[in-house]
Amino acid sequence: MNFLAHALLSGNDPLVRAGNFVGDSVKGSQLQHYPVAMQKGILLHRFIDSFTDTHSVVHESKSLLRQRFGKYAGVVADVIYDHYLARNWDLHHDHLDLSSYAKETYSILQTNFEQLPERSKEFLPYMIRQDWLSSYKTREGISLILLRMSKRTGFVSGMEKAEEELEERDHIYEEHFSRFFPELRLASELELDRLNQLQWPE
Repeated sequence: MNFLAHALLSGNDPLVRAGNFVGDSVKGSQLQHYPVAMQKGILLHRFIDSFTDTHSVVHESKSLLRQRFGKYAGVVADVIYDHYLARNWDLHHDHLDLSSYAKETYSILQTNFEQLPERSKEFLPYMIRQDWLSSYKTREGISLILLRMSKRTGFVSGMEKAEEELEERDHIYEEHFSRFFPELRLASELELDRLNQLQWPE
């Protein structure tokens, strides 16, 4: 899953959401450098990634995507799953529309900017300016996101062709997402409950 799903699955604590956001940028023992709530978010991020990477439905999506995107199939799957989350946002969030939720998330990250790792600090301004979270809603938006990712790889990835892939197999991937996401959401809620019950050092 990509940034939007990680944010949504973080529960109500802003620092957990911030930690989940930076999860990819925090390695190993670096975890201890962050406030407890952010540590929970980072660990939740790792749980979400592991659950997603080993799920049979996600493997179905990756198998189809691999035909066009090769080793980048997993990256594309993460982004297009966020597309279906954004496209059907009202089914997954009761209180805020997608635009408002995106603005709330950006505000949380800006408020806690000094606690973010350097890598996250570098791309957060671009993310906010280009409104990545809201842009997941359209095929054009995810194509632009994947185009930017493609340029950063330094290799021919074909990720910018995601819009064509969705035109051909939209109903298949949406069905995959609809089977997968409720399981991920329940598992994430249980994991967050577990993390909240642990004894954390003062």
